[in-house]
This record gives sequence, structure tokens and C-alpha cells, in this order.
Amino acid sequence: MRTTHRIWLPAMLIAVTACSQSDEITLKVGVDPDQTIATVNGQPIPRAMIDLFREDRAGGDDDVPMPTREEALEELINMEVMAQAAVRRHLHRDPETAMQLISAYRSALVHTILEREMEAGADPDEAQLRQAYEEYLADGGDLEYSARHILVDERAEAQRLIDELNAGADFSDLAQRYSRGPRRDEGGGMGWLSLDEMLPGFDHALPRLSEGEHSAQPINTPLGWGILFLDDTRERQPPPFEDMRERLAEEMSYQRIDQLIRQLYADADIKLHD
Repeated sequence: MRTTHRIWLPAMLIAVTACSQSDEITLKVGVDPDQTIATVNGQPIPRAMIDLFREDRAGGDDDVPMPTREEALEELINMEVMAQAAVRRHLHRDPETAMQLISAYRSALVHTILEREMEAGADPDEAQLRQAYEEYLADGGDLEYSARHILVDERAEAQRLIDELNAGADFSDLAQRYSRGPRRDEGGGMGWLSLDEMLPGFDHALPRLSEGEHSAQPINTPLGWGILFLDDTRERQPPPFEDMRERLAEEMSYQRIDQLIRQLYADADIKLHD
């Protein structure tokens, strides 16, 4: 399960001045007195923070016990006491601390807008899901590939290993000794994959190989330089549409978010400074 953790800021008013910047970020939360569970030197702690704090501490992991409400309140009070002491010492104006607070402020806003956009988006209808499934089938090609890989940092190192393979070295042995890929202990085996499931770079190189052949040149990928060995091919066996329905809907939601980010970036007045 994917989890996110909030960065907890004191419930009090915080003004942050970063380095020589004149801009200040002010965090001020209006709290209904009836919804306040405690005050610390007059600063309120909202009741709603208790549940948020408890969920965040558990992190969505069933194996991690959720703190009790009493434990959560005690920790929130401790945090508020310490935060107020830090502000009295003007530590919130320390450049590094200010940057951390600004980063937390922005991260919270980004987290919220992404959540709201995901919730606000209309669920794809049957026709859209069917179209996405057809595109998924087309993108993956007609074959699945059983292959092994070696992943290293430098092109020269990849070329050295290719030279060893040309001299008769065993691919799995080299993968176990030198690869930093996730399957090094299994000799670099990747299992059965379609082209759309492969690392960029591998998807173009693998269809050019014959069974029992390794790549003749290092392959540039986002994670480093790779070498491939093709063990076998078979007709692709994609999962049926019903098994893909939830995954397709989720991917379409992420595509909508990606389009939003691209549009906001394109509309923004961005200037880079040396």
C-alpha cells in the first residue's frame, strides 16, 4: 500500500522569512473553540488533528499499532510546546529551517490539490475503459519475452562485460557478480514481460535479439547501462479486460493529473536564474 506522511507544523501562527527573501509564508488556521481539544499558551490544537495524527503515525500499515487518542494528544502538545520554544528563539528564521518550513507548506498544498483533482475527476465510462484496454493491447505487441539483464553504471563497464560474454562467460554468473539490477541474485532473470512492461531502452533492443543471444552493444536506460540476454518468446497472454478494469481507471486518473501539471507548467511565467 502506498502511504504518505504529513509534515506536522505547530498549530500556532508561523511567519517564515527565508534568507534574503522579503516574502513571508503565513500559516494561520481558524479554529472553532468548540472544536478545540487543548490550548498551549493560548494556541489551539483542533480536535481534527488527533485523527489525522493517529492515521499518519500508523501509515496505513496494519502491523503498526495506531496510537491511542491520549497518546496522540500528548505528542501533539509536546510538539506545540517545543515549536513555540523554537519560535521564541527565532529558529523559524534560520535559513535552513525556513527552507524546510516552506517545503512542508508547499508539499501539503501539492498533496491536497492532487487528492482533490483525483476525487473530482469523473470515473471513466465503459467505452473509455475499453479504448484504454485496446491501446494497452496494441502497445504491448504480440509477443512476451523471457529475458535476463545486467545493469551497471558506466558504459565502459557494460562493454567490458559484453567482451567477456563474447569470450564465453556465463551471463547469469556475470549478472550475479556485477549487476545492480533488482534480480541480480536470480541471474538477472526478468520473467515473462511484454514490451510495454520493460525499461525504456530494453523495449527497443530485445525484439532485435534471437533466442540464446545477448545484446552486442550497451543499452542506455534511465537507470544505467544495460545488457540483455533473450531466453525465449511466446504468444502474448494479456489479462482479460475485467481483470484490468481497476488498473486502467487508475492509470487514466494519473494521466489526467499529468495533463494538469503540464498545462500549469505551460501557463506559468518561469524564469531561470544563474
